[in-house]
Amino acid sequence: MTNTMAVIVPKGDYQKEGQLLDALESMDIVESATGLANIEVGDDGKYILVDRLGPREFSSIATWIWIWRGCSTASTP
Repeated sequence: MTNTMAVIVPKGDYQKEGQLLDALESMDIVESATGLANIEVGDDGKYILVDRLGPREFSSIATWIWIWRGCSTASTP
């Protein structure tokens, strides 16, 4: 038997959301917990979806996404 539960947390407090997700995942009865505060961006898991990024970090992520989508090849008319 599988049960699913949704938990609503206050808007914009991703640090508290992350703490809640960690606490839920540590419970023996919980198989997984997913929220914006624990979705990894990139292959190395260095960034979380809601991390605050500086311009240089954002540029690095944007470049990775551009390459990942296959846009690194020159377009032809």
